Amino acid sequence: SMVRNAHILGSLRRILKLLHHKIKPIFVFDGGAPVLKLRTLSRRRQLRAAHRSAIKETAHKLLLNQMLNATLSKATVLNKGTEQNNPKSGLAPGFKL
Repeated sequence: SMVRNAHILGSLRRILKLLHHKIKPIFVFDGGAPVLKLRTLSRRRQLRAAHRSAIKETAHKLLLNQMLNATLSKATVLNKGTEQNNPKSGLAPGFKL
């Protein structure tokens, strides 16, 4: 019966043995990034860009909503002031007392 990932287990045991003897291993990886890593990095960049645009769109919608609420609350305050002076102003258009 073969052990899966035996090369990883062997490397791990060697590293642990070095650490046990107070030796700090140094790992050097030469060469460029593998194709799989490049694809992963590219995909992450695309996702970040998509998330940034979604965040900007959401922020824009929130700002518009806040501006609308502020405008409506000002209009309500102004409308209440005119209703106190003119009781008919709260009636629907075309409706008479």
